[in-house]
Amino acid sequence: MGPQESSTDFPDPIPASQPLHLPAAASAAFELLTRRWVPQLLYLLCQRQARFGELAQAVPDMSRRVLMERLRQLDEEGLVHRLVEPGPPTRIIYQVTDLGRGLCATLQQVSAWGERYLDVSSSR
Repeated sequence: MGPQESSTDFPDPIPASQPLHLPAAASAAFELLTRRWVPQLLYLLCQRQARFGELAQAVPDMSRRVLMERLRQLDEEGLVHRLVEPGPPTRIIYQVTDLGRGLCATLQQVSAWGERYLDVSSSR
């Protein structure tokens, strides 16, 4: 493969004679998914609904303040739903929405790629 060529799974690769283009939708999705801790939280919530404390335990390097902020953002963007179960004690449950569920297969593929990457990088 030469320097102008690349292997790709894109259905219609752009010929080298045409300029590259990043669609606005792709740019918006990448911006969302590159926010710190967002992919990790979505990945966890794709597995099952969870309480705040469970998420905090699953990602111990994230501060509780940032966890609350990210969950609030994901709720506002329609990717996560905050469900209040009346008490006592009142329980707050977070679950991925249908919109967020659309990312679950992609996040699983990224996780599988990560496994392959770790295998390759550890054998170097």
